[in-house]
Amino acid sequence: MGNRLIEIDDFGRSMKQLLAAVEGDVQEGSTRAVRKAAQKGRSLVSKNSPRRDHNERHYADGWTYRTKNTADGPSAEIGNKTKPGLAHLLEKGHAKVGGGRVPGIKHIEPAAEETFETFVELMNEEVRL
Repeated sequence: MGNRLIEIDDFGRSMKQLLAAVEGDVQEGSTRAVRKAAQKGRSLVSKNSPRRDHNERHYADGWTYRTKNTADGPSAEIGNKTKPGLAHLLEKGHAKVGGGRVPGIKHIEPAAEETFETFVELMNEEVRL
């Protein structure tokens, strides 16, 4: 914005216009940041997903993301479409049929932490805070 002289009577209207423009920019920037962070998060969790052997990729290839705009702002969900119930069992571990437990393999939590950091960085770039 350039320097502009406004009358005192127009100050309130000018501030409302300025704030509306800033709000629109923030909304657009946050939508882009959420989408980009979700893409990276899906990629990270897919890359770090456990496999029985190097050829088994059913679980790893099933990761997807979905973005949506709500009244609270944009959001994203990352989930596994091919084996949705397996994610929790692999991440947290589970009981064995004959007794004992299978230890968890942390692959979602590290990806989530990096995704949140990526979102903050992208949001700062988008909005230039």
